[in-house]
Amino acid sequence: MNKENVICIMPYASCSGYGCRAYDILRSIFQLKSEEWNIACVSLRFGNSPQRELDLSDPINQKIVANTIPIDQIQSKQWSYAFFSTVPSELTQTKIGRWQCNVTALIESNIASHEFILGCNNMDLTICSSTHGMNVIKSSTYDQKDQNHNIVGQLKLEKPIEVLFEGVNTTLYDRKNTQTFPLNIPESFTFLLNGMWLPGAFTNPYGHDRKHIATTIKTFLETFKNHKNKPALIVKTNSGNYSHQDEDYCKNRIDEIRRTVEGNDLPNIYLIHGELSNNELVGLYQNEKVKALLAPGNEGWGRSVPEYLCATSKPVVTIPYGGPVDYIKPEYTLTIGGTLQPVHKSAANQFLLENAQIYYPDIKQLSSAMLNLFNNYSEWEEKAKRQAHYIRTTFTTDKMTEALDEILKKHVPIFPKVVQIKLPNLSAMNLPKLKKLD
Repeated sequence: MNKENVICIMPYASCSGYGCRAYDILRSIFQLKSEEWNIACVSLRFGNSPQRELDLSDPINQKIVANTIPIDQIQSKQWSYAFFSTVPSELTQTKIGRWQCNVTALIESNIASHEFILGCNNMDLTICSSTHGMNVIKSSTYDQKDQNHNIVGQLKLEKPIEVLFEGVNTTLYDRKNTQTFPLNIPESFTFLLNGMWLPGAFTNPYGHDRKHIATTIKTFLETFKNHKNKPALIVKTNSGNYSHQDEDYCKNRIDEIRRTVEGNDLPNIYLIHGELSNNELVGLYQNEKVKALLAPGNEGWGRSVPEYLCATSKPVVTIPYGGPVDYIKPEYTLTIGGTLQPVHKSAANQFLLENAQIYYPDIKQLSSAMLNLFNNYSEWEEKAKRQAHYIRTTFTTDKMTEALDEILKKHVPIFPKVVQIKLPNLSAMNLPKLKKLD
């Protein structure tokens, strides 16, 4: 059997959201296609995020490592199919496989850049994480003009796109996988805020980072200052890496926000900075002092929310916008109202456009949700169990692999193969002798 040569160029060893997504997709590809395809892998970095070692006790990880090649060997073969996992703007001119697919979180705002559209159009298929991402790329259009600034066409998505959710590894993120993480703090009730602290100024009372880390810290301090039995806030974050310099930067940002709150009787905030193993993160989630996850940021999917729910069945506070819309049921989860507002210039970049909008949670509603959880915890704990059950029965990595299989069957072409035909040996033919007629 002639196998197709397939290359997967992904940041599957990166400690980032894209890294986790790429790792899951790569594992699914090996599960589905290792008998049909010769799969080679190229490990990329993603931004400044640290790299991790794959667990080689896992058979699929063994295959991944065994089939990893250096990036400079990509041109050594002709590839039938090429899979990527990155932002589309990096793939506007890439041509490596006869058929190409990019797996991407896509976009958290309401507008995709024209480079994103060009990148998607250069692929034969784009697989994005959420309905939100698909709808944004489909609705984003740009006029194309000639040298005289006359409109000659329109740039829009022209290639196929599919939604494939980011599945939860329910072997790892499960209440049965009991783990521990020490929290030597006096408070018995803490909120957890987990996410990268991205660029964006703090202009009191709002922070303008996309995940709303600053806004959540500010709201927490204002909500629980002067309370007798105060909860605490644990902030598990970094701003791009796990260096001491990065840790000091995060501490200084927290102190900057604290100084804007009047009074001295403020609740405590504890920073967890640095890499945690998967089991350490599960242990943090499961710690009896961690009562709820605060996740009011803009996300293309938002992995921490479903993973936290599966590991704990504890309550979550999030927003009805972006990726979470696909898996959050408002009747079981505290969702925060808000408005779409322009991206602040301090947070804008080539992905998050300054003329785009992101979701800003209403501060009063965010504060009210924190108080509601703190004062009526048992009520929301019961609802969270139902939300968690929905996640762990619908959005698992096994079900994601099944869904990916259907997408590949639908879109991946079968290329004609060159087959050498062996002709039979023909013996000499004895023809009759013909008489010439005059």
